[in-house]
Amino acid sequence: MITQLASIVESDTSACVRVQVFYTHAISTTFDRMVLPRGITLFPGRPKFDKLLDTAVADMLSAGGTSGVFVGVCDPVTLAKAIVGAVGTADARVRKSVGGVELHEEIFGW
Repeated sequence: MITQLASIVESDTSACVRVQVFYTHAISTTFDRMVLPRGITLFPGRPKFDKLLDTAVADMLSAGGTSGVFVGVCDPVTLAKAIVGAVGTADARVRKSVGGVELHEEIFGW
């Protein structure tokens, strides 16, 4: 999927797209030697969703953007609930100031 993600990140649009992949079952704790396209990062472990959202909103505000923040998630139920919770508890004034925070979720399970 790296090729497809890289083409999205590098597309010539006015949108700022960054892709952060969190590999929750990573054997290694570092991916320093991996060469990834610009705008794509890979991290071991689970993300801290509230921090990620705060960073995205702060980046949007510092760039003067008011086009909104999009959060897309495809996770099992427990992870999806954590993300929905982070989006739901974000300060309403801050969400409004960036043009809103849109959430799309796809939940799967076994």
